[in-house]
Amino acid sequence: MENQNTERGAWTSKLGFILAAAGSAIGLGNIWRFPYITGENGGAVFLMVYLGFIFLIGLPVMITELIVGRRTERNPVGALAILNPASQWKLIGGLGVLTGFAILSFYSVIAGWTVGYIVKSIGWGLEAAGTPSELGNVFKGFISNPWLSISYLLIFIFMTALVVAGGVKGGIERWCKILMPVLLGLLVLMIIRAVTLPGASKGIAFYLKPDFSKITGEVMLKAMGQAFFSLSLGMGAMVTYGSYLSKKDNLATSGFAVCMFDTLIAVMAGMAIFPALAYLNAKPDAGPNLIFIVLPGIFAEMPGGTVLGPLFFLLLAIAALTSTVSLLEVVTAYFVDEKKWSRIKAVWIIGGSCFLFAILSALSQNIVPGLAKLPILGVSFMDLMETAFITYSLPIGALFLSIFVGWIWGIKPALEEITLGNPHFAGRSIISFFAGISEDRLERKTTPEFSSAALWGIIIRFIAPIAIFILIVQSLNIPENYLHLLLIISAILLDGFLIWLGTQLFAKPQSGIMRSFLPPVIRFLALIIFGPIFLLIPYLGIFLIAILAVVLNYFLIKPVFAIDTKKAILITLVVTAAEIVIGIVEYFIITWQIFAA
Repeated sequence: MENQNTERGAWTSKLGFILAAAGSAIGLGNIWRFPYITGENGGAVFLMVYLGFIFLIGLPVMITELIVGRRTERNPVGALAILNPASQWKLIGGLGVLTGFAILSFYSVIAGWTVGYIVKSIGWGLEAAGTPSELGNVFKGFISNPWLSISYLLIFIFMTALVVAGGVKGGIERWCKILMPVLLGLLVLMIIRAVTLPGASKGIAFYLKPDFSKITGEVMLKAMGQAFFSLSLGMGAMVTYGSYLSKKDNLATSGFAVCMFDTLIAVMAGMAIFPALAYLNAKPDAGPNLIFIVLPGIFAEMPGGTVLGPLFFLLLAIAALTSTVSLLEVVTAYFVDEKKWSRIKAVWIIGGSCFLFAILSALSQNIVPGLAKLPILGVSFMDLMETAFITYSLPIGALFLSIFVGWIWGIKPALEEITLGNPHFAGRSIISFFAGISEDRLERKTTPEFSSAALWGIIIRFIAPIAIFILIVQSLNIPENYLHLLLIISAILLDGFLIWLGTQLFAKPQSGIMRSFLPPVIRFLALIIFGPIFLLIPYLGIFLIAILAVVLNYFLIKPVFAIDTKKAILITLVVTAAEIVIGIVEYFIITWQIFAA
């Protein structure tokens, strides 16, 4: 597919894309949020779980977004409209564009604070503050000053728009090739200084020596949430950046390189911060105040801190800029592709609109009482935006995109796209790859059972949607009594889906999917009636209910779908086996108390 819109542009090199995409992913999420959330959740053990989720779920979802973007050469809305024209799946792309605009608005306010703190650090305003309490008052006074907050917000929006207005090649790629090496260099300098401080070994041990007793369901879910936030998944940024890739580029290795770069910066940020905290015996679980209150005090006390302070906030500002550029590009690409605006027109109109909308977030920092504490909700406008678009919108976007590619558009056409730049992706066994066996599978007509393509397909169709769904439910903070009801409803829906899937695989009836939900609903009602009687038997109650479930599965599936005995038994066994696995998962969800009451 050739995109005739010359306003779109394209990456001139793979390195340019990797640096731009990594810049999008890094941002404040890695250098601001990652250290404090790691400190709050056990240090090294959180880091290990986080790395696992980055590559188990984050990387496959990122590759999926890149596939959708390059296949269509469009923004998130246009991409889904092309892949499934007769449906409303493009609304999920619209959610991504809206999310990009919303996050850009309040994110730019925080990014503006980093610019302000560069000025404060250079002007010795932080060193004179002294105690943490005084530093806290300095920070509160700074963010509650409307003129300062809005001025720095305007500066940051203007810098972002200036980069994006230069286009993909002359703006985004050019500046990311400059800014990302500078960011990396500054981080290396800070690490060298931090690890040579007295007492730094305590901070390094906290960060790199895991205490496995601290692994809990809550830690795992927070690590998964941070992985999605860190990689910029679910808002269409990678779909948009992927749309500028050449058909010759290897999407798998490109996505892997972005994840590696993103993870490297996050890990390096921790290495720069935790040894510095240990130097003054500061608590690593200081939370969001860590960057703007705790660290300035440490810089004021440490040798060379008057130089490191401004450099650190410059580092934060660069990381924030590379992220805001991608956020603005998502919305710009939509208007360039779908509304046929020129890039210059789109950038400045959207940038100006975003600035006006962002003023609400800036004024919600104890400046305007009605915005600092919204009526009924009781939270600030900025907190509301963060909850709505980071806590919920990002994972919802990633969930539906995984479902779309895995079940609606299909794994097969997605693999056709990814193999354009990587013909071995579907043809080489993972075992052979890691064993170092150089085999030519290009002539193979079938995909190995344990290939990269098979593993990616399983993750996108099953593992990623389930994991993201659990993350969304956890963020709702559902009370335990309602949680049990939600699990029952989820089990019924999943049972119906499994029965439908089984009939499609083994029987292929003419009935629609709605009929598949009749057996689990009837079975659930039967268990409500007979369950209490069986539970009166001390040791056999649960076993008898399980037997009853199996029998009901068979006697409900067979007549509802009018299939023969052999196929009904086969489907019953598949569904029952899946229910056992689901039951085990639900048991751990409840016993680990993942969902806070």
